Amino acid sequence: MLKNFFKKPNLNLEKNNAKPQINVPEVSLTIKPLTAEEIQADEEQNLVRIAKEFKDGFDFLKKYDKSVSFFGSARLSQDDPHCIE
Repeated sequence: MLKNFFKKPNLNLEKNNAKPQINVPEVSLTIKPLTAEEIQADEEQNLVRIAKEFKDGFDFLKKYDKSVSFFGSARLSQDDPHCIE
């Protein structure tokens, strides 16, 4: 899934032999960048946690004959066009 994320940059050199431009920070990073394996492990842990939250929520709702679940986002206000629809 992340294989394409870590490809080498495509260095398009013009015909006039211009030097390649790569976006590299001028200062060294204060933290060690994550490896692809670390990113994937973190992503998998998040998916497991989210799946557990859904399962726990639906198991809770099963206890009640008349129950409703609302899915939404706390990031949107009630007057946001996406909430009004």
